[in-house]
Amino acid sequence: MEPILIVTDLLLLLFWVRLWTISEREFHFNPFLSGPMRLVDGVTSFLRPILPFVPERAISLLILMFGLAFRAVLFFRLDFPWRLTLGAIFAFTPKAEGLTGALVFSLLDFLFFIARFWSLYLLIQILTPVFRRERASQAFHYAAQPFSLMRRGLQLVVLVAVHLILVHEASIYGHFGMPSLPTTPAFSTLTLNVGPAVAEWLRLGWLTAASVADGLLAMRTCLLAFVFGGLAAALVQNPGLRQVCQEAMDVLMGRFGRRPLQVGLFDFTPILFFVAINLIHGFLASAVLVLMTAVKPG
Repeated sequence: MEPILIVTDLLLLLFWVRLWTISEREFHFNPFLSGPMRLVDGVTSFLRPILPFVPERAISLLILMFGLAFRAVLFFRLDFPWRLTLGAIFAFTPKAEGLTGALVFSLLDFLFFIARFWSLYLLIQILTPVFRRERASQAFHYAAQPFSLMRRGLQLVVLVAVHLILVHEASIYGHFGMPSLPTTPAFSTLTLNVGPAVAEWLRLGWLTAASVADGLLAMRTCLLAFVFGGLAAALVQNPGLRQVCQEAMDVLMGRFGRRPLQVGLFDFTPILFFVAINLIHGFLASAVLVLMTAVKPG
């Protein structure tokens, strides 16, 4: 189920971008952008005779809504369970049964995908303070609109606010599930005795922190995709695909990609970067779990 969700979210992202840009007078020399945007414009042009007086952005919105609804209906008919995961350990499942719950969680899943994509964008900006002019950087900046058009100081505020709203909506329309914490002397003595209202806001804030940190998981997933994509390109001897994966991986690792750790012909930089991402995210997720468990509404 997870790979299907990722693929459909990536396809719907193309139409999401068209909500903030228009195809008039737009021409991309960047191969990372020209192909996907031609696909989107081709679908829009196909629907133009049916919707002659509807603006291009409205058509993109209709396609986006149809895609989310179609995915919900498909998963409902195949009896696939919906599950939103935060921090890799916290989860929400639909409160509403049947197609209603599937429609709500199809929308929430896509919005969380956009929020994590923005988290990934901000992480890469932190790793690369100076804007780079490579093709992959320009395509990533274009795909992250309208978030990428904001000033960097405002981006963090907007990102936290978006994650907070989405976590709040997920808590309204979903059942929350949390794993049990191992009993250790260090953790068993940690308790926060607060009122029910304060406890609810604390949990919401910590879940928001876990959701923001999921940008690290998005970075890890992209890194794995580019590494295996580069290996596949080498096996089938496709230099174009190999170059695309290498450029995208360099953007993903930021300044660390410019200082590779090589031993002979082997580059260990992606492996070390992958391990560092897992360690940081694991620490953050564990800290949120401890804090969540420590809250005792009084």
